[in-house]
Amino acid sequence: MQNPQPDAPLIKPSELKPSTSPDEEIDVDEGLKKARAQLSFNEEQWLYRIRIILIGIMVLVTVAVLVIFLLHLVLPDSCRWLTAPEVEGIKGVAVTIAGGLIMSGATAYFFKKKD
Repeated sequence: MQNPQPDAPLIKPSELKPSTSPDEEIDVDEGLKKARAQLSFNEEQWLYRIRIILIGIMVLVTVAVLVIFLLHLVLPDSCRWLTAPEVEGIKGVAVTIAGGLIMSGATAYFFKKKD
């Protein structure tokens, strides 16, 4: 059988570096470490901002649903703009939101983190 690359240099086993043990720290470029840390920090900031924006949107939608439902309870029939089935649908959403807020508050109150 012929050697497919006759001009390729032969490497002797004595020229190979010994493999590192699992306990040894592999030396990584310091700049690479800083770049990875900065990238991780930027990703964390981006995700934090996205979470804050989504929470803000959810709060606005929740307040809007509750205000619309309360207005339909308080206003006279001539000022209401939703039909009875639509108000019933909003009632279900409003009750779910109120229940979630109550459970969230109770959980935060009764299961406080102990430092």
